[in-house]
Amino acid sequence: MATTWQNFEIECYNYLKTKYPKAQFKAFGQSNSTSPDIFVSTSHDATFYIEIKSSNAQSGQFVLIPDEKRQCFDYSDRNQTPFFRITQIIIDHMNKNFIQYKSVGSAGQNIDIDKSIFYDWIKCYYSNKRVKYFITKGLDYIIFPIEKISEYFDVTCCYRMKRSGSSSAGSSNVPEIREALRASNIAANVTVNGGDVYVKTNSKIDGKKLQGEKYKYLFRKTENGNYNVRKLSNTTNSNVIFSISLKKYQQDSLDLQSFESSL
Repeated sequence: MATTWQNFEIECYNYLKTKYPKAQFKAFGQSNSTSPDIFVSTSHDATFYIEIKSSNAQSGQFVLIPDEKRQCFDYSDRNQTPFFRITQIIIDHMNKNFIQYKSVGSAGQNIDIDKSIFYDWIKCYYSNKRVKYFITKGLDYIIFPIEKISEYFDVTCCYRMKRSGSSSAGSSNVPEIREALRASNIAANVTVNGGDVYVKTNSKIDGKKLQGEKYKYLFRKTENGNYNVRKLSNTTNSNVIFSISLKKYQQDSLDLQSFESSL
């Protein structure tokens, strides 16, 4: 039972497989932001990745820890993202404006520097993952090299508090989920399928978060009308987060030719 985002990933994957049968495509991402989405093996034995992006999406992040005593931000040693040279430019700006950024909450604070820096960071981030192309959907499917991201997407960047991430709720947490639903007066049937937890209910709970005894849970509507349950991390960090929104809804023919010739 796929979520809306997972369904979009499947659609893009199936489109590529059907449209370009001479290449081999293998899906990897499944909403895991640490992994590229689609592995490509071409007819001339080259390999690379394609990243799937909806019209509004996040495109990387890293944790910065404010140091009140030194009045500066430290790059967390728990970051899974490598430290790029362009990262230091962002940190230098934030250090110069430490008071403005040090106490952000979940609403966050926009980082006000030239957007070209954000685009360069995103290019470094995906190049490091061996991603060569993005696929998205405007009027139809759009495929373009990562170097062209500024032509297709607008970009913003903010510093805000957020939970570390989410994971499958797991069968061991079903009693806690049932109790959280009961406490919120939500009549529901809870089932487990392959390690994922699903809820069937007449209540509208898409995007709703419920606090259990140990964890908070997020409910996301699937294509069949049920809800997938995600367990939210109890850890919060201050993250620099890059977000993109589609601004060009039509495919540039030269960009498509670039992709097709790479296969």
